[in-house]
Amino acid sequence: MTRFFKPDSGQALEIQDEGGSAALTIETDGDVNLAQDIYLAAGKGIYFDGGTTSANYLGGSDAYEEGSWSPILISGGGGEVVIFRENTGYYTKVGNQVFCVGWFRTFSIAGGSGSVFVGGLPFQQSNDVYSASSGVFGLLSGFTGYPSYISGCLNESYFQFGDGGYGSALSWYDWSDLRTTNDSNQTRFAFCYRTT
Repeated sequence: MTRFFKPDSGQALEIQDEGGSAALTIETDGDVNLAQDIYLAAGKGIYFDGGTTSANYLGGSDAYEEGSWSPILISGGGGEVVIFRENTGYYTKVGNQVFCVGWFRTFSIAGGSGSVFVGGLPFQQSNDVYSASSGVFGLLSGFTGYPSYISGCLNESYFQFGDGGYGSALSWYDWSDLRTTNDSNQTRFAFCYRTT
């Protein structure tokens, strides 16, 4: 049996907490006001726009998450030994979209060869063609030679450094562009990508 609660015009349906304050209010126009947080059971979520399919669903492990991650430097040829003075990053994940910021400063670098990659991403990148992403750099210092344009691209599980002027093809930084002296290489960057 369905029970109906219909407040008078201009009034509202109110559920109070133990102190007598409004905890949940339903206005006559259908708006719902909550005084506290909403807690959903594991695996539960919210459907938007009246939808009932996964395209309208935000919930479970795909809902929302904030956290930190530690970017690391990886050489394409392997054999690198990198000691960081600092390497910190933060991410926000909404659905399957991951937004990352990070920065690092190296204390020393030994070995390594090939291209320069940033690893340690907080989530695995999706392997579909639409997941490829580019990023921007707010600071890049210590690298030998300063390009006129600094960018990067997500390549499989890594973020790859690249450069090129306007109208020029993107070229990738080589491990030899990194300096090995103390506190010499540092960068701040931001990028987004699609996860599985």
